[in-house]
Amino acid sequence: AAKKAGLILRNELNIPRSVEIRATLETRGPGRIMITAGQTNDAIEISGIRDYKRQIALPAQGQVRLSFSCDCRRVDVPADSRSLYFRLVDFRIADPSATSKDTGSTTFALPRPVRHE
Repeated sequence: AAKKAGLILRNELNIPRSVEIRATLETRGPGRIMITAGQTNDAIEISGIRDYKRQIALPAQGQVRLSFSCDCRRVDVPADSRSLYFRLVDFRIADPSATSKDTGSTTFALPRPVRHE
């Protein structure tokens, strides 16, 4: 099973912008998570929980792919058939230079999953 995930960050403005991503990374054991954003690569040694923060330059009318891969041990979740290796908690994207008067959102966060018990 692939130990990879990714998303595309798009800038629809006619000017370049710098955004900050923040997340808490979580694994069930020791390993390394590789995070790639454009030409930037971060290798993060992790065992359990670790905070992550990175500035990313987005070109005007352009995009940057944010990719995650890991060599972490698979997490056993009997109620979930997916192969899970790491988790992003409270993933946020913010544009520190934006103001509340700017069009569009200045902060974006992925929705939290709904847990059914």
